[in-house]
Amino acid sequence: MSFNLTALSSPINSADGLNHAVLQSLLNFATAKSNDTIDGGHHRQGWWASDKVKSIGSREWTLSRAKNTSETRIKLKRLSEHALQWLIKEGYATAVSVEIIDHQSWVERLITISLSNKTIFNAGQSITIAVPYNFTN
Repeated sequence: MSFNLTALSSPINSADGLNHAVLQSLLNFATAKSNDTIDGGHHRQGWWASDKVKSIGSREWTLSRAKNTSETRIKLKRLSEHALQWLIKEGYATAVSVEIIDHQSWVERLITISLSNKTIFNAGQSITIAVPYNFTN
């Protein structure tokens, strides 16, 4: 199933559309896995279209009460990369990497996407998008 964001933003093969796709992937709640730590009694989340579009969404919400530790930053990096894997599966990217930069009370995720020839960019070109993540504790 292809995911088309043209109803919400620019086409995904444009800079604005790709930026929107990254934000949608990171900011929509994916359903927690059985091994994810969530507060007792909380729902396993998900978002309204998770039954239709399985590939969009992140489980980073499971870190919402976590402290900013090296272990938490490693989990955030892993969850962010996992949320963006659909870009590779759908052929928009050949690789996705996330670098976490610690600013003590928040972190910055520098997301580098190596683009394929399915975009308006040159194949092999990379684009970097910065996305903040705030810790509540």
